Amino acid sequence: MGKWETGATGQQAYTELVSMGLQELYVDPVRLLEKDPEYFRWLVGIIHGVTV
Repeated sequence: MGKWETGATGQQAYTELVSMGLQELYVDPVRLLEKDPEYFRWLVGIIHGVTV
């Protein structure tokens, strides 16, 4: 599903989930929103700098 990566700032993130989700947002954001609204909101939150 994903893997923990520690960045230069020491923050951890699910890199696979983020990279694949960003690709989905770029290709067809409406489809992603309809398919998985929770994942969509999580990705948009990351883009806006909101951590969960």
